[in-house]
Amino acid sequence: MTAHLEVGTCRAADWEHAILTGYTTWRRLRAHNGGTVHLDLDRRTLAVTPA
Repeated sequence: MTAHLEVGTCRAADWEHAILTGYTTWRRLRAHNGGTVHLDLDRRTLAVTPA
């Protein structure tokens, strides 16, 4: 389904990492009742700074 799209080159492990990182970020935001999400596309990282 995604062969013609840029995401078609991602491995299953890449998808798993992205999903788990997203859920971890969401849980941290909920635990702190919000905050700021910092995204580094070069390093492929997400970080949360509490509000």
